[in-house]
Amino acid sequence: MILAIIAVVMVVFEKPRINPETSCLMSGPKSITAVIIDTSDPLMPHQEEAFQGFIKELTGLKPSKYYVPKHHLLVAYEIAKTQEGKPKKIFRSCNPGDPEKRDATAKLTEGTILSRIRWAQFKKKLSDAFPDSMTKHEAPLSPIIETIRYVRNAEFPSSAVLKGTGNSEGVIFIISDLLQNTDRLTHFGKLPPYKNVPSNFALELSGIDIGLRYLKFGKYQEYQTKSHFAWWRKFFAISGARMRTPGVW
Repeated sequence: MILAIIAVVMVVFEKPRINPETSCLMSGPKSITAVIIDTSDPLMPHQEEAFQGFIKELTGLKPSKYYVPKHHLLVAYEIAKTQEGKPKKIFRSCNPGDPEKRDATAKLTEGTILSRIRWAQFKKKLSDAFPDSMTKHEAPLSPIIETIRYVRNAEFPSSAVLKGTGNSEGVIFIISDLLQNTDRLTHFGKLPPYKNVPSNFALELSGIDIGLRYLKFGKYQEYQTKSHFAWWRKFFAISGARMRTPGVW
């Protein structure tokens, strides 16, 4: 009986194995939050403020329902500047947990100094990844769908795995004017039919939530209409994604 109790205690208080590069558990992150940032146009001051606030919400520096908890992965990509180019990965790390908010188990299995070092490194990586200057430039192309497909395939389990579990693996937040603009598909002009787009781009989002942060610009008011936003809602529905409550910046 005593040996059994000792065994249970050892399992409960076993020191978790942490990936030193990502601060994720060696067994993998508990969930994934991906952020896709569209820098095809510089953000206006109120959009920049909203963006910086959103990053703080994700990381717990500001209380929010969007908080990415300890050992959950946060990744961020900047939309590619070429037709089929890879998006730029600007951040990838699990939240190591605020050392001042550790529970009793964490205090027994994690050294205070190491916990503080991981937290400091996490905050520095965030600061370096999202400087105010990153959203000040612009690009002629905006391959939004191609970037979503790339991030989905690079960071999330296969569609077969997600369909098999029936659970949500995580969320992709898209901060964009949502004006897709490549040779294959553009929203500048008459909106193309949405029904065949996901299959044409080999995009399958079952088991993944989508959160939109719609960047509105006065110069694009001709294109950023209710019909344009409805186009995306239908597009994601056909792709199998579950929409979270959107926001307009």
